[in-house]
Order: sequence, then C-alpha cells, then structure tokens
Amino acid sequence: MGEKARIITVAGKGGVDAPVNSANLFRDMVNLKSIDFGNAFSTKHTKNMSMMFTNCKSLEELDVRFFETDQVTNMASMFNECFNLTTLNV
Repeated sequence: MGEKARIITVAGKGGVDAPVNSANLFRDMVNLKSIDFGNAFSTKHTKNMSMMFTNCKSLEELDVRFFETDQVTNMASMFNECFNLTTLNV
C-alpha cells in the first residue's frame, strides 16, 4: 500500500470499549497521521495505557479529551517516538 498516511476513525453502534490492558494498542502504526476517537471510545475500565501510541512516527494530532483515566495505573512511554505529534488535546 506504499507510504500513504492514514487516518483512523473509532466508532461503533453503542460505542467502543478499550481493553483493560490497552498497552501497545496502536503501537508501530508508523504511517498513522490522526485518530478520531470522537466520543465513542470508552476507556473507563482501562488500567494500562503504557506504550499505547509508541512508534507512531507520523502521528501529528491526537484528541484524548474524552479518555477516562481514573482507573489507569500505567501510562509509561505512552507517546514514545511520536516525533511529529504537535497537537495533543487532553
């Protein structure tokens, strides 16, 4: 598919629940430019977000304002090697 940059939209009828262990969930998606979570992605039961976006080298913007992090105990290296991430909405 070449070096074409990608945009992911997370959506689903009734919403999408992130795994309890979301470590490495989007890791190594090196051509990913953006992820649109909207308000459909629930992290209310997630405990581990470590390295969730590690090595997403092309990621430029990310909006995680709707992430619920009350239960999260590990966010280590969450954005490691996201060299082009210039916009992060929290």
